[in-house]
Amino acid sequence: MDTARGESIALLALIASLVASLSLVSYAIVSFQSMPDQIPTLANLWGFGEAITEKSLVSVVLIPSFNLVFAPFFAVMALLVAQAKRSVRSGSGGRSTQAQAPFRVAFSHVFAGTALSTCLVLGVTSLEMIKVWQGRTESLGALAIGGASLVMILYLGVSLFRIMWLGQGGARLESGSAEAPLTGALADNARWILGLWYVDRRDPAVVVEARWGIGYTMNLGNRTAQVLLTVLGVALVALPVLVLIEAGVVG
Repeated sequence: MDTARGESIALLALIASLVASLSLVSYAIVSFQSMPDQIPTLANLWGFGEAITEKSLVSVVLIPSFNLVFAPFFAVMALLVAQAKRSVRSGSGGRSTQAQAPFRVAFSHVFAGTALSTCLVLGVTSLEMIKVWQGRTESLGALAIGGASLVMILYLGVSLFRIMWLGQGGARLESGSAEAPLTGALADNARWILGLWYVDRRDPAVVVEARWGIGYTMNLGNRTAQVLLTVLGVALVALPVLVLIEAGVVG
C-alpha cells in the first residue's frame, strides 16, 4: 500500500512536470514572434548590467528548457526511490522491513515535491521573462518569483524534518531493532567504494539505501542510472554555458 501510494504520487509529479514544462517551452516559442528584434540579455534581466541583444529562439526557450530537464529528473528520482529495494537487517523480526516503507514513501515525496516546486519556480520565472521581452513590464516580478521560491523552501524544510524524524531507513520506527547488523548488498563492502558509491552491474536495482547520511544513492553499475546521470551531467554543463553565451559573457 505504501509503495503504491509513493509510486502514484511520483507518477503524477512526473506527468505534471512534463506537461507544465512542455507547455512553457511551447508558450515561449509561440511568444517569440511577438517580441521585438532587440531584447534584454539574461544578465540584464537578473540585474547584473544593462545590455540588449538580438533575440534568438535559444535565448527565449533556455529557462523553460531548464524546467524541462530538472523537474522531470526529480520526478523520475521520486519514482525510482518509491521502487527502491529494501535493505535487509537480520534479527529484527520483520520490523526493519516494515519501518522502511514510510521512510521510502517520505523520501519519494521529497523528490516529487521538489519536481513540482522546481516547476513552479522556473515556470514563474519563465513567464516573467517572457513578459519583459514582450515589453509588458520592465523587470522580473520579484514578488511572484520570491513567493514561488518560499513555497519550495517551506515544503523542503517540512519534508526533510519528517525524514530526519524517521531516521535513515525508518530506523526510529524499528522498535529497538536498529542495532541489528546490516546484511545483504547494503553491507557488502565489495560493492561499495569508500562506503559512498555503490557499483554492482549484476544488481537490477537503480536506487539503493545509502550507507552514510540520510537517503538513497544510485547503483553506478546500472545502465539506467548511468544514462540518467549522463543526461543530468550534460544538462548541468550545457545549459549554464548557453546562459553565459546568451548573456555575452562567453563569445
